[in-house]
Amino acid sequence: MSSKRKKILIIILIITLITLFQFTSPMFLKEDYDFASFFYFIPVIFAGYWFGFYAGIITGIISMGMEGLHSFLYFGLSNPFEVILKGASFMLLGGVAGHIVESERIERDAKDAAHIDLIKAVSGTLDARDPYTEGHSIRVASIAKRIALKLKLSAGNIKALYEASLLHDVGNIGVDDSFLKKRGRLTPNEFAEIKRHPQIGAKILKEMEYFKNFILAVRHHHEMYDGSGYPDGLEGNRIPLLARIIAVADAYDAMISDRPYRNRMSHESAVEEIKKHSGQQFDPAVVKAFFEIGFEFVKPPSVITHIDPVCKMKINEISSAIKHDYNGKTHYFCANSCKEKFIETPEKYLGY
Repeated sequence: MSSKRKKILIIILIITLITLFQFTSPMFLKEDYDFASFFYFIPVIFAGYWFGFYAGIITGIISMGMEGLHSFLYFGLSNPFEVILKGASFMLLGGVAGHIVESERIERDAKDAAHIDLIKAVSGTLDARDPYTEGHSIRVASIAKRIALKLKLSAGNIKALYEASLLHDVGNIGVDDSFLKKRGRLTPNEFAEIKRHPQIGAKILKEMEYFKNFILAVRHHHEMYDGSGYPDGLEGNRIPLLARIIAVADAYDAMISDRPYRNRMSHESAVEEIKKHSGQQFDPAVVKAFFEIGFEFVKPPSVITHIDPVCKMKINEISSAIKHDYNGKTHYFCANSCKEKFIETPEKYLGY
C-alpha cells in the first residue's frame, strides 16, 4: 500500500473513531460536549499537513458534518450558530495548515530543482572530459531510477539514488586523465589509481551537508555481491542498496558504450553479462528488477561518426574536444594537443 493511501486511511479512521466515541460515550453528550468536539481538529490538521490546502478544507467540511449531526441528534437545532462557527474553525485551521505546508513544499521543491540542475551540470562537465563517457551519468541515473521504482523504494530513497547516480563517478576528478583514457590494458598500479575514485568521490561529497544521504552509495558502487569488489570488500546486504542498484545500471551502460580499450557491446550481450554475474557481481534482487524495466527508454550513446586524424580515437561532433577546418573539410580532435600536431603537419596525418 502506498504512503499516500495509508495517510488517507489514517484520517478516515480518526474521524470514524471520534464519531463513534461521541455517539456511544455518555460522558461527552452534554457536560463535555465541547471537549469531545475538540478531537475533530486532529484529522483536519493531519489532512492539511499531509495533503495541502484543499484537503484541509474538505476534511474540515467532513468534520463539521459529523459534528453537526451529533449536535442535531442530541440537542436539536438549539445551537446551529455554534455548529457553523465550529465548522468554520475546522475549515480555517485545515486551510491554514495546508497553506503553510504547501508554501514550504514549493520552496523546498525549488531548492531541490536547483540542486538537481547543479548536480547535472557537474556530472555533465565530468563526463565531457572524456568523449567515451559523454552522457554516461545521466543514463545511469535514468536506469537506476527505474530499477528503484520496480523495487518500490520510497520517494526519498529514489531521489537520493538519482542524485547519487549522477555523481557516482565524481571521484574521477582526482584521477589522472591518462589512466582514464588509456587505450591499452592498464598496469596494476594504474588500475589501483583508478580504483581510488569511489573513495575520492565520497571524500568530496562529505564536505557538503546536502549529499550526506548518498555518500555511501557513491563510495560503494564498485563493491561486488560476493565481496570481491572495492574499496572495502563488502558483500551481500552489507553493501548499501543504492550502491547495489547503481552497480547494475553503471555496468550495463558501460558495456553498451565505446571505451578506449574496446568497442561497445550489443544490448543483448550486455544483459546476458548482467544475468551471468547475478549473485556474484550483482545483487540478484536488483538484477531481477533490472530485467523488468524494459529498455525502450535507454538512449544509446551518440553514434560515432569521426576518427581523430592524429590519435585515431573514435569521436563524435558533440563529444569532441575541438575541431579545425582544413582544405574545406572539418576535422574533429579528442584533445587540443592532437589539433596542434595536425596543424603543424596535416599532410602527415591525411596521407598526402
